[in-house]
Amino acid sequence: MAPLDRLLPIGTIVLTQHRLTADVQHELAEDGWLNLAKDSLEPVPDPAADPPVEPAPAPPPPAAPRRSSTTKAGSSSRSKKRRASSAAGGSSLSKKVKYSAHPHLDALLTLSAAHVLRATVRIVDVDVGEGEGSAAAALVRVYLVPQDLPELRGPGAVRARMRPPGSVVLGLLSAVRVHAGEWDGEVQSGDLPGFMAETVRPALSWPVALHGGQRLTPYSHPAG
Repeated sequence: MAPLDRLLPIGTIVLTQHRLTADVQHELAEDGWLNLAKDSLEPVPDPAADPPVEPAPAPPPPAAPRRSSTTKAGSSSRSKKRRASSAAGGSSLSKKVKYSAHPHLDALLTLSAAHVLRATVRIVDVDVGEGEGSAAAALVRVYLVPQDLPELRGPGAVRARMRPPGSVVLGLLSAVRVHAGEWDGEVQSGDLPGFMAETVRPALSWPVALHGGQRLTPYSHPAG
């Protein structure tokens, strides 16, 4: 895992209705937040939702009529062939590992596993609306991993890394918000500048936010 001071801080993502998973040992990151891992967060249950109802046990299936030994042998042979064919076909399909039902959280974990980014998280309070109080949310800092880091260029590292689909990368980067106050831990209301819309990114080499002609990273603040 590359240290944060060698990565590119690009902005934040807010995951509403999420909290830290209980009974999990969370690892502290270099920025004072927690490293985002696949078991770090869980959805907050909806208090208004009805409790799950256990389905009634299904009645036992009716007994199948007895067949002659010749028919049974032929049927068994055809069943074995069908199972073998299905197994052979299924083994050639690669299945994407899904970490979470939330698309942004799933993308964050997928791209972290692929060493495209690192993410750290903090639980904060977010205003729900006038007269409705606040609710917990997960605020995530997103750091891009420069792809020329030495630890990513060795033959062993290259073989071990997955290549995520471009749609996953672009979809996640399009959800990143750029605001110094939110980077510091205060979720902002309303629409914020997006990373993909408000940055100068020559091949994503050094993403910076534009503010009145100044180039800012999420760490910095506009002058004056």
